Amino acid sequence: PRARMPRLYSPPPGPRMPMLPLLPPVRLGALLLATLQLRGRDPAVRIRGATPEQVTAAFTAELEPQGYRLERANKKEVLYILDGGVVAQNGGGFVHLFTDLKVRYRPQRDSTLEVGVSQVLRGEAVGNRMVGFERPVNSRESLQKLQHLAEVIRDRVEAALADTAGS
Repeated sequence: PRARMPRLYSPPPGPRMPMLPLLPPVRLGALLLATLQLRGRDPAVRIRGATPEQVTAAFTAELEPQGYRLERANKKEVLYILDGGVVAQNGGGFVHLFTDLKVRYRPQRDSTLEVGVSQVLRGEAVGNRMVGFERPVNSRESLQKLQHLAEVIRDRVEAALADTAGS
């Protein structure tokens, strides 16, 4: 006779809980894909032959008229800040709101520059004990707008590179 394998798991005694219905594989895959897209990487583009300085100049030309100011820049990232002003809170007190737009540069081996864009809403307490906060802006609409911004910048930089190469 065959030896029986011991059970690794045995349900606890008592009434049995009903099993949740399993999702068909297609729906489960679509659900996982949608979740990963929402929690995925920040919007990004690749620009062949661009330098961080060229991309920073293009972002600055696009963002300064909208009220953003260049806070700091280096070869790996750039930070722009939009001052949203002071806002009264429902529970009392005031918060000074800022929108931080961060641009990250990652050089690739094939002489392209990967440019990622992210946004954070930041609040700093004004004259009370409330603590400040930071929240990533990651709604589907906001991520689409950031992706569009990155694509506009890519198109401008590529056009400028083509003009330079043509001269």
